[in-house]
Amino acid sequence: TDDIIAALSKFRWLMVIARGTMFTYKGRSVTDAQVANELKVRYVLEGSIRQSGQRMRLSAQLTDSRTDSSIWSQRFDRQVEDIFAIQDEITNAIAAAIAPEIDRAERSRAAERCRVEVDAWLLYQQGLAAYYRLTEEGLDEAVGAFRKAQQLAPRFAPAWSMEAIALARLAQNYRLHELANMKGAADLTAKAITLDPRDPLNWWASGRVFLVTGKLSEAIEHTEKAIELNPNYAMAWFGLANSLVRGPYLERALRANDKAIVLSPFDPFMPIFKYVRGCILLWLGRHEEAIQDLEWAIRLGKVPAWAYPHLVVAYQAIGDADRAKQAGAEF
Repeated sequence: TDDIIAALSKFRWLMVIARGTMFTYKGRSVTDAQVANELKVRYVLEGSIRQSGQRMRLSAQLTDSRTDSSIWSQRFDRQVEDIFAIQDEITNAIAAAIAPEIDRAERSRAAERCRVEVDAWLLYQQGLAAYYRLTEEGLDEAVGAFRKAQQLAPRFAPAWSMEAIALARLAQNYRLHELANMKGAADLTAKAITLDPRDPLNWWASGRVFLVTGKLSEAIEHTEKAIELNPNYAMAWFGLANSLVRGPYLERALRANDKAIVLSPFDPFMPIFKYVRGCILLWLGRHEEAIQDLEWAIRLGKVPAWAYPHLVVAYQAIGDADRAKQAGAEF
């Protein structure tokens, strides 16, 4: 799912919903029309996958929600020796159903990318699942899984990038004393970019590490590079917003943050998207709107404790001393 989303996002005229939102539908009984209406999209791609030993069967169907008709469907039966080769074949078939012309260079990606064994791929996915729990224990677990994936597939760049991201989030959220030494994380992202300079994940990860170490110009530059490679990358847009709020670009930061929300309206990071949006609105002097977003983020949970002081300031700005006191007490 993640790789298909990334490949489709390279068509700049498509607005493709991000992985974080799409995985909220996993295991739920919903219609294509319901998904399309909730996400404001026209086309819905759904599929199923089964594996027995070294054989994999994947069924996929693309539906036009406006006409409730199937545009394309296909079943793939393959051996699972090379995950990327399978992904490239399926992605090309799906993209061809949407776009009449496919860049020849995109069709040749399988030949350019390194082979990754299934065990390494599964370890990487386990790492992602642990990372998205956003707990200290989950982040530690994610680091371990990404390192095991690196051992099995040393040229698999995303495993290096995501270890750096997990280390940066551990330091920022739980172990502030480690922020003084992020060189190890920076080395990881530099290695990932060397392995695959065309993957936006690696540039976003590098921007994130630069951000937590206070190197704002580098953070903005690398995050913008990620967006250039994939204009539909919600986390890159959020990363850009997070970098811009530390400079004199608040209106631009707000636009970038809103773009992330549009691209992934049910993202696991939505509480943090809303928290940052509330902070930006506060600094812009739009206090009532800031209160709405900050309260919304706090209700969802998994936001930094600093959401409360921002709420205190916003309440004070509108003259609501009682609620300001309550938010201060909760902090």
